[in-house]
Amino acid sequence: MIECEKCECLAAQARLERKEHEHERLELQAVLERREREHLELQAMLERKEREHLELQAMLEHRVEERTARLLEANEQIAYEFGARAKMELELRQAQRLEVVGRLAAGVAHEINTPVQFVSDSLAFVHDGIAELLQLSECVGELVEHSKPGAPSSELAAAVTAAIAAVDLPYLRQHLPRAIGRAVEGLERVTTIVRSMSFHAHPGGREMAAIDLNKAIESTLTIAHSEYKYVAELVTEWGELPQVMCSLGDICQVIVNLIINAAHAIGDVVGTSGALGRITVKTWGADPDVFVSIADTGSGIPEYVREYIFEPFFTTKELGKGTGQGLAIARTVIVDKHSGSLTFDSSGEGTTFLIRLPIAGPPRVEDAAGSADERIEPAGTPDATAI
Repeated sequence: MIECEKCECLAAQARLERKEHEHERLELQAVLERREREHLELQAMLERKEREHLELQAMLEHRVEERTARLLEANEQIAYEFGARAKMELELRQAQRLEVVGRLAAGVAHEINTPVQFVSDSLAFVHDGIAELLQLSECVGELVEHSKPGAPSSELAAAVTAAIAAVDLPYLRQHLPRAIGRAVEGLERVTTIVRSMSFHAHPGGREMAAIDLNKAIESTLTIAHSEYKYVAELVTEWGELPQVMCSLGDICQVIVNLIINAAHAIGDVVGTSGALGRITVKTWGADPDVFVSIADTGSGIPEYVREYIFEPFFTTKELGKGTGQGLAIARTVIVDKHSGSLTFDSSGEGTTFLIRLPIAGPPRVEDAAGSADERIEPAGTPDATAI
């Protein structure tokens, strides 16, 4: 009996253990199924995220392509505008140069016409005087030919006397040399003008070359004489200068622009009074630069416009008298092309413009790049001389 109960207890215990294992198995299976579902959900989410990522990447690539296309179009537009602007600036500079050339051509024509006129008048006087002297010579020759031993023919003597009275020898003796001297002086003036024009018309005038700056400025003043001769006297002080590496044509144009501005400023002061102002041109050297100053006794530059005078198209002159390009071009030539400086002082009487040019000319691109590398490489305190 007792063994049966024991067997029943063991059987019951075994059934209980089987139930517990079954319960654990079911719970474990449930966990596994839940984990499987979570894994499937996570995989689905990852696939969805992947699709979203691909869609987002495609959208971003599309936007990048659109923006790249817009940037390329904008860059092309900017390049076109820069090209158009550069072309317009070139055309404006050329127009300003042609305007100056036109004015100088008219002035040179007048400058040449004046000495040519009194050369013509002097030669006409010499021609008439020589014709009278030839006529007198013929009368004297006839007198000599028909004279007899003793007293000459009374008729021929009377004819010679009348010819001498008609010729007015004392007058010719006094004025013929003067007329010839005036003709020579006029021809020398024409020669000077032509030489100055030839100096400016040198085919390499726009290229960098070593030039005699004093001679270049002097020839420019000769050509521009008609611009200032009615309003100002010219004073020059030439310093000893070495050969300067620069563009002859551009420097001469700068000088012409500054002389014309000085003449206009003085003209505003003297008006039609007939009084003359003064333009003073000085040159001097201070290694490694040379300097040119052009001072006038004009009205000066008002303080409220001084910061604008080098800007393109800015002018204080009346309509039709100025284009606003002269000083802008002058600054571009001196500062940008020649690595010099162009400053002014209008604190006293009139205005003084000061040009500084390096004797050796502007630095070459390779030299400038090398200098920049040398300034960038060292660490610590920068070189004060480079600044």
